[in-house]
Amino acid sequence: MKVVFLDIDGVLNTEVYMRHLFYIHENVGVKEYKAIKASHLYRDEFGHWFDPMAVDMLKWVIEATGAKIVISSTWRMSGTEVMKELWKKRELPGEIIGITPNHRRRTGSSLQRGKEIQEWLDLHPEVTDYVIIDDDADMEPNQKDSFVQTDYQYGLTYQKAFECVSILNSEVLVEKNPPILT
Repeated sequence: MKVVFLDIDGVLNTEVYMRHLFYIHENVGVKEYKAIKASHLYRDEFGHWFDPMAVDMLKWVIEATGAKIVISSTWRMSGTEVMKELWKKRELPGEIIGITPNHRRRTGSSLQRGKEIQEWLDLHPEVTDYVIIDDDADMEPNQKDSFVQTDYQYGLTYQKAFECVSILNSEVLVEKNPPILT
Protein backbone atom coordinates (compact mmCIF):
# COMPACT_ATOMS: atom_id res chain seq x y z
CA MET A 1 0.00 0.00 0.00
CA LYS A 2 1.19 3.50 -0.85
CA VAL A 3 0.61 6.29 1.67
CA VAL A 4 0.76 10.08 1.62
CA PHE A 5 1.48 11.58 5.05
CA LEU A 6 -0.23 14.92 4.64
CA ASP A 7 0.35 18.14 6.50
CA ILE A 8 -2.31 20.76 5.77
CA ASP A 9 -1.07 24.22 6.79
CA GLY A 10 1.62 25.15 4.30
CA VAL A 11 0.63 22.32 1.93
CA LEU A 12 -3.08 22.73 1.10
CA ASN A 13 -3.69 25.84 3.18
CA THR A 14 -1.27 28.34 1.59
CA GLU A 15 -0.24 31.87 2.51
CA VAL A 16 -0.81 33.14 -1.04
CA TYR A 17 -4.35 31.77 -1.21
CA MET A 18 -5.22 33.09 2.26
CA ARG A 19 -4.03 36.57 1.25
CA HIS A 20 -6.18 36.30 -1.88
CA LEU A 21 -9.27 35.38 0.16
CA PHE A 22 -8.65 38.11 2.74
CA TYR A 23 -8.18 40.63 -0.07
CA ILE A 24 -11.55 39.66 -1.55
CA HIS A 25 -13.14 39.84 1.90
CA GLU A 26 -11.72 43.29 2.61
CA ASN A 27 -12.13 44.84 -0.83
CA VAL A 28 -15.22 43.21 -2.25
CA GLY A 29 -16.91 42.67 1.06
CA VAL A 30 -20.22 41.02 1.73
CA LYS A 31 -22.19 43.45 -0.42
CA GLU A 32 -21.50 41.19 -3.37
CA TYR A 33 -22.26 38.09 -1.30
CA LYS A 34 -25.44 39.04 0.56
CA ALA A 35 -26.54 35.46 1.14
CA ILE A 36 -23.48 34.39 3.13
CA LYS A 37 -21.61 35.58 6.17
CA ALA A 38 -18.40 37.49 5.53
CA SER A 39 -16.30 34.80 7.20
CA HIS A 40 -17.70 32.16 4.82
CA LEU A 41 -15.69 33.81 2.06
CA TYR A 42 -12.57 32.22 3.54
CA ARG A 43 -13.63 29.49 5.99
CA ASP A 44 -16.27 26.96 6.93
CA GLU A 45 -16.98 25.03 10.14
CA PHE A 46 -13.72 23.09 9.69
CA GLY A 47 -11.43 26.07 9.17
CA HIS A 48 -9.87 27.96 6.28
CA TRP A 49 -10.58 26.96 2.70
CA PHE A 50 -7.77 25.13 0.94
CA ASP A 51 -5.95 26.47 -2.09
CA PRO A 52 -7.71 24.89 -5.10
CA MET A 53 -4.46 24.60 -7.06
CA ALA A 54 -2.81 22.70 -4.20
CA VAL A 55 -5.89 20.45 -3.96
CA ASP A 56 -5.65 19.76 -7.71
CA MET A 57 -2.01 18.77 -7.26
CA LEU A 58 -2.95 16.41 -4.41
CA LYS A 59 -5.64 14.92 -6.64
CA TRP A 60 -3.06 14.24 -9.33
CA VAL A 61 -0.68 12.62 -6.81
CA ILE A 62 -3.47 10.34 -5.58
CA GLU A 63 -4.69 9.44 -9.08
CA ALA A 64 -1.18 8.82 -10.43
CA THR A 65 -0.15 6.58 -7.53
CA GLY A 66 -3.26 5.09 -5.94
CA ALA A 67 -1.96 6.23 -2.55
CA LYS A 68 -4.12 6.54 0.56
CA ILE A 69 -3.89 9.52 2.94
CA VAL A 70 -2.75 9.64 6.56
CA ILE A 71 -3.15 13.07 8.15
CA SER A 72 0.01 14.15 9.98
CA SER A 73 -1.06 17.79 10.37
CA THR A 74 -2.09 19.39 13.64
CA TRP A 75 -5.56 19.31 12.06
CA ARG A 76 -5.55 15.62 13.08
CA MET A 77 -6.20 16.68 16.67
CA SER A 78 -9.90 16.86 15.83
CA GLY A 79 -9.81 13.10 15.13
CA THR A 80 -10.06 10.75 12.17
CA GLU A 81 -13.84 10.97 11.80
CA VAL A 82 -13.83 14.78 11.66
CA MET A 83 -11.06 14.69 9.05
CA LYS A 84 -13.06 12.19 6.98
CA GLU A 85 -16.14 14.41 7.30
CA LEU A 86 -14.12 17.45 6.17
CA TRP A 87 -12.81 15.46 3.17
CA LYS A 88 -16.32 14.38 2.22
CA LYS A 89 -18.01 17.74 2.71
CA ARG A 90 -15.34 19.63 0.75
CA GLU A 91 -15.14 16.86 -1.88
CA LEU A 92 -11.38 16.53 -1.46
CA PRO A 93 -9.39 13.88 -3.33
CA GLY A 94 -8.27 10.58 -1.91
CA GLU A 95 -9.22 8.38 0.99
CA ILE A 96 -8.15 9.12 4.55
CA ILE A 97 -7.18 5.87 6.25
CA GLY A 98 -5.90 7.34 9.50
CA ILE A 99 -4.01 9.96 11.44
CA THR A 100 -0.59 9.85 13.02
CA PRO A 101 -0.34 9.53 16.81
CA ASN A 102 -0.89 12.72 18.75
CA HIS A 103 1.59 12.71 21.61
CA ARG A 104 0.89 16.31 22.52
CA ARG A 105 -2.64 15.42 23.64
CA ARG A 106 -1.51 12.41 25.70
CA THR A 107 1.68 13.71 27.28
CA GLY A 108 1.53 17.48 27.04
CA SER A 109 4.75 17.47 25.03
CA SER A 110 5.29 17.07 21.34
CA LEU A 111 7.42 14.60 19.44
CA GLN A 112 8.90 15.58 16.15
CA ARG A 113 6.44 14.87 13.38
CA GLY A 114 8.86 12.39 11.82
CA LYS A 115 8.79 10.28 15.00
CA GLU A 116 4.99 10.24 14.99
CA ILE A 117 5.03 9.19 11.33
CA GLN A 118 7.56 6.46 12.09
CA GLU A 119 5.39 5.18 14.92
CA TRP A 120 2.43 4.94 12.50
CA LEU A 121 4.60 3.16 9.92
CA ASP A 122 5.85 0.67 12.53
CA LEU A 123 2.22 -0.31 13.19
CA HIS A 124 1.43 -0.71 9.47
CA PRO A 125 3.86 -3.11 7.79
CA GLU A 126 1.57 -3.28 4.75
CA VAL A 127 2.93 0.12 3.61
CA THR A 128 5.25 -0.43 0.64
CA ASP A 129 5.93 3.19 -0.34
CA TYR A 130 5.23 6.51 1.32
CA VAL A 131 5.79 10.21 0.88
CA ILE A 132 5.68 12.88 3.57
CA ILE A 133 4.41 16.27 2.37
CA ASP A 134 5.08 19.00 4.91
CA ASP A 135 6.37 22.56 5.09
CA ASP A 136 8.33 21.78 8.27
CA ALA A 137 11.46 19.63 8.20
CA ASP A 138 11.28 17.80 11.55
CA MET A 139 11.60 14.35 9.99
CA GLU A 140 13.78 11.39 10.88
CA PRO A 141 17.06 10.90 8.96
CA ASN A 142 15.75 7.65 7.42
CA GLN A 143 12.74 9.55 6.02
CA LYS A 144 14.68 12.11 3.96
CA ASP A 145 14.27 10.21 0.67
CA SER A 146 10.50 10.10 1.21
CA PHE A 147 10.15 13.73 2.27
CA VAL A 148 8.89 16.56 0.05
CA GLN A 149 9.14 19.95 1.74
CA THR A 150 6.75 22.63 0.54
CA ASP A 151 7.02 26.37 0.94
CA TYR A 152 4.20 27.55 3.24
CA GLN A 153 3.50 30.44 0.86
CA TYR A 154 2.77 28.25 -2.16
CA GLY A 155 2.02 24.80 -0.77
CA LEU A 156 1.81 21.75 -3.00
CA THR A 157 2.95 23.03 -6.39
CA TYR A 158 3.33 21.23 -9.70
CA GLN A 159 7.04 20.63 -9.04
CA LYS A 160 6.43 19.27 -5.53
CA ALA A 161 3.57 17.05 -6.74
CA PHE A 162 5.87 15.64 -9.42
CA GLU A 163 8.44 14.81 -6.70
CA CYS A 164 5.72 13.03 -4.70
CA VAL A 165 4.65 10.89 -7.64
CA SER A 166 8.26 10.04 -8.45
CA ILE A 167 8.87 8.90 -4.87
CA LEU A 168 5.66 6.86 -4.64
CA ASN A 169 5.99 5.24 -8.04
CA SER A 170 9.78 4.86 -7.97
CA GLU A 171 9.79 5.34 -11.72
CA VAL A 172 10.08 7.95 -14.41
CA LEU A 173 6.71 9.47 -15.24
CA VAL A 174 5.69 8.93 -18.82
CA GLU A 175 2.02 7.95 -19.05
CA LYS A 176 0.43 9.66 -16.08
CA ASN A 177 1.10 13.28 -16.85
CA PRO A 178 0.13 16.01 -14.40
CA PRO A 179 -2.90 18.11 -15.22
CA ILE A 180 -2.43 21.08 -17.52
CA LEU A 181 -3.31 24.24 -15.65
CA THR A 182 -5.15 26.90 -17.56
